[in-house]
Amino acid sequence: MLYAHKQDIAHRHLTVLVGLAEMSQKGEIVSDLVRTVVRRCMVTMRASGADCADIRSIFGRALSRYSTELNSGFLSKDSVFKVAEQFLELLLFFEEQKTFFDTNSLGGPAYDRIHH
Repeated sequence: MLYAHKQDIAHRHLTVLVGLAEMSQKGEIVSDLVRTVVRRCMVTMRASGADCADIRSIFGRALSRYSTELNSGFLSKDSVFKVAEQFLELLLFFEEQKTFFDTNSLGGPAYDRIHH
């Protein structure tokens, strides 16, 4: 049930990205909106209990599938999904680094396991 909820979150945000891709094809600048949608999806999925691996598995895989399924005639659509995919990876990298340093700093859980 929780996995289905996380998939639903990703699907809703992908639907918005499809709309942005169509706007991009008409010549509108949507790059800030794409990044906002990706960030909101990640925040919403984190709030529902997803970790970075879940987000990469569900939302990241869906973004990748969308970008590879589009044929070369829809370059602007493809670029919207590529930007979304790259920005998601950047956010996940930052999140994973934050988690790593939070758990490995002095006084953190890793320090406590080693020194107590």
